[in-house]
Amino acid sequence: MPSLVEPKYGVPLDLALSFLSWRDLVPASTVCTALLTAESGRPLCCCSTAGPLRALPSSDGALRWLARRAADGSGGGLHCLKISDTACHHTDAGAFAISGVCGTLRVLHFHSKVARACEPRLTPRALQILLGRGSRRPALSRVVLHGDAVTDAALELLGGCPKLRSLWLSCSAHVSGAVLKKVVSATQLEDLRLDSLLKASGSDVVDAIATKPLRCLLVSDAPQFALLSGLEVSRWQAVRRLGILFEAGCPAAMVGCRSLEAETATAVGALPVLEALALANVHVGDVLLQSLWQGRLQVAALRSNLRSLSLEGAHGATLQGVLNLVRALGQDSRHGNMDELQLTASQACPIDDDALQKIVSCGIRFLTLEGANISKPGICRCAGLQALRSKSCAHLDLPPKPRLGPAAGRRFEAGRRSCPSRNKGTKTHGSTSDVSPVFPDVRLLGPDQQLCYWWNKGYKYDDLSWYGLEHLTE
Repeated sequence: MPSLVEPKYGVPLDLALSFLSWRDLVPASTVCTALLTAESGRPLCCCSTAGPLRALPSSDGALRWLARRAADGSGGGLHCLKISDTACHHTDAGAFAISGVCGTLRVLHFHSKVARACEPRLTPRALQILLGRGSRRPALSRVVLHGDAVTDAALELLGGCPKLRSLWLSCSAHVSGAVLKKVVSATQLEDLRLDSLLKASGSDVVDAIATKPLRCLLVSDAPQFALLSGLEVSRWQAVRRLGILFEAGCPAAMVGCRSLEAETATAVGALPVLEALALANVHVGDVLLQSLWQGRLQVAALRSNLRSLSLEGAHGATLQGVLNLVRALGQDSRHGNMDELQLTASQACPIDDDALQKIVSCGIRFLTLEGANISKPGICRCAGLQALRSKSCAHLDLPPKPRLGPAAGRRFEAGRRSCPSRNKGTKTHGSTSDVSPVFPDVRLLGPDQQLCYWWNKGYKYDDLSWYGLEHLTE
């Protein structure tokens, strides 16, 4: 059951006691933790009733209670609100009840669905009242809007939010290109995610983002980008993390692919501060890979900012193109910082144990492979590899495991183990030179999981990560 406060961060005693009759707000374990903390005499932490509250209440009644509680506190409002007619069964009535304490709102998650006429649900009217008139939400900085209740009329209200920094729009058939362009023009907007906007064409998306100083951009289930020119891409001088995904997680043979013109792919590779690039079923060939490294080698003192590259599905790159890239920009090279690669193997880009060893030897420490012909002994021979995420690698002999989510990029050192196939006969006797080789942390991805995890909920990839981490970053 969703809770008002993460249990490990604690909850004030008076607030916890008042939750005893509201089990849909907080689990009993959190109440017990608060009681034990009070008994020990240690300071109570987090979510003080003297300040704005955070909430994921799971019913309209809980929203009404939360509104009264927030209004009674000296803070007089909420900082973070998550409202949904799917997981939490909220309706317009609950949204109206809580809207009175949303003047201090910083983060809003609004999830709606397509429901039958007889089912209670969140409508566009609920979103409009939560957003107020824009200027009435002066602190609102991060917004996630999902579903058919997201309409042009509701989005227009975001234009009056002066501190809007992050906007994620997904699965709406009612957002037009004209309104999208108006909302994206927010002066402080730096993080934009557009996912399955059925009414917005490729040209609408291009017009909306072409001249914006975005630092983080993701376009999922991307429309055709035939109109995206190299000149428009070259204006994205501030972009650090970029993703263009089409049916990520699905086999390319089933969904086809999108493509970028050679001029556009070259411009993407030349972006000056690009640190992470993800493409899924977007055909770019070796043109993009050459653009990523050739310009850096022309200036001896210039070191590439690129840390991570994800090429999923029908990317069109060859193995030689990949090897040229990691040799030029790998962490062990003079010009590179790249230590993470995510790659789908293909006929033009076959990945076996030999190719695996060549890639890792260039400084790649975190590797994700799909459809590769690799083995466990081959992994053991890769000195320096810290983590391997495997998807549909048929010859990788690993014990069956339950479905695992993709591991975060740089949290693997604690889980590394000695490699049994390389440890036989190794004598250490306290010598620092005889260090046992380690077997990297290996994770299995399900057949429908996408390779790139950088935007996933709860993952701290870089300082632009926030989705699912609001209790840590706000």
